[in-house]
Amino acid sequence: MSVLEFLILRLDLSDESRSYYVNLVLSNLAESDQMLADGVCEYLRIHYSEFQVLASQYSEQIVRRVANLFERAGVILSSLNVVSRSFISEFVKRNLYEINADNLKVIVGGEVDSLALDVIRGESDFAYEYVVSHLSRYLGVVDECSETIARGNSFIPIIEDLLDRGSDGVDVVIRDASPVCSVSDISQIRKSSWKYLALYERFEPTWNNVTRYVDEFDIDEEITLLLSASEAIIGLEGVKEVDKARFAYHLLNSVEESLSVEVRAMLVNSLHLKDLLDVSEFEPYSGRLLVLLMRGGSIGDCLDSYRRLFLLDWPSRRDYILASSKFVEFMNPEVVGGDLLSILQDSDVSPEICKRILQDVESYRSWFDSEVLNALGKRARALGTSVPLSVVCDMADAQVDVGLVLTLLVPHLDAVSHSELARILFDIGGDYVYLAERGQSPLKFEKFDALVPLLERLKQLKIVSSWKMDGDLIKVYRKHRKM
Repeated sequence: MSVLEFLILRLDLSDESRSYYVNLVLSNLAESDQMLADGVCEYLRIHYSEFQVLASQYSEQIVRRVANLFERAGVILSSLNVVSRSFISEFVKRNLYEINADNLKVIVGGEVDSLALDVIRGESDFAYEYVVSHLSRYLGVVDECSETIARGNSFIPIIEDLLDRGSDGVDVVIRDASPVCSVSDISQIRKSSWKYLALYERFEPTWNNVTRYVDEFDIDEEITLLLSASEAIIGLEGVKEVDKARFAYHLLNSVEESLSVEVRAMLVNSLHLKDLLDVSEFEPYSGRLLVLLMRGGSIGDCLDSYRRLFLLDWPSRRDYILASSKFVEFMNPEVVGGDLLSILQDSDVSPEICKRILQDVESYRSWFDSEVLNALGKRARALGTSVPLSVVCDMADAQVDVGLVLTLLVPHLDAVSHSELARILFDIGGDYVYLAERGQSPLKFEKFDALVPLLERLKQLKIVSSWKMDGDLIKVYRKHRKM
């Protein structure tokens, strides 16, 4: 029976006395490999913090013997703060401590704030081996209190080491590393880490890095996150134009949903292509994409670009029209088509476009209906532009607002014949019908600025004799019919 077994299990002592004598034995411990009783092991595990020997400086021989005893007893220290430096190194070598923040701070030195793996490795290879062998426990300890890797030059070696070990949690180590940790050339680190490096923006978005990644994994959610944050592909010196164009088409045709229209265009524009892209080689998705590519100089502002939007919705074409400086040059009835009404009603559309439509208005006749004619009338009046008499007749026939019809009729009054004018008045309807011929009863009309020129012309045609204001109305006297 060993002395420790006798003191701990056989003698009837007070707790204080037993602790005193056990501490005395430990301070003079002899070399022994004798099997320890379970009760001895349990006592040592529970009461180790009471032994003053651990807090004192002893010979290397005693330190080694105590550490050996504790190792055989399965003692794991919850706190290294109760242990002197001479014992700490031996206990750390044998992994006789819990992985917790306090113990890691003791290992790296109390004045060091970081509990990063490279900092631990710099202090003790034994401690490093211990924590990386229990990586998930370590990560739980340092979560939100320390970076996982502190120095940039340690980043690749640590990650490579963890990958060699097949450790779980490499992604968390990469995520929580110091901001200075990044990879300038991803060919320097194995491919199994690339997705994590992209996800947590740990490599530069250079041409070589991005294209290597895409060659391996295509355009996925991880590289999309990196590219979205970087806003540009850099390091283009010496890259062939044909390679840049090929990659641009790949970006634009990617099926990755997280790659937004804005990011696609931003990245393509960052390539600074010398030759314009062929818009037939990629799906436009929306007018927004073409607008951004056009603004960035990657595609031309031309009919070919606009034609790609024909099968999309009006908002997509509207975005392009508002951004284009040349739409007014290549537009025609075929190009405008069913968007005629939308263009005329949109106050943001350039007046030059609407003027061009009004200049060629008769060529848009196949798209005329009451709404279009009304919109044409409003635009023409707002722009102070005239329309052909035939279109005025169409407006009257479509029951367009009488004020618009009369306003647009004014420029034609000097040349309009009685029969043409009568047709327009009949189409307007109401009491205007009676202005087409003489009559004895006076007529009353809502006052319009354009009504007076009409009455002047009717007076020339000897249908109207005079008129005067009658409150808010104009009272019109016609010439009497000859009996």
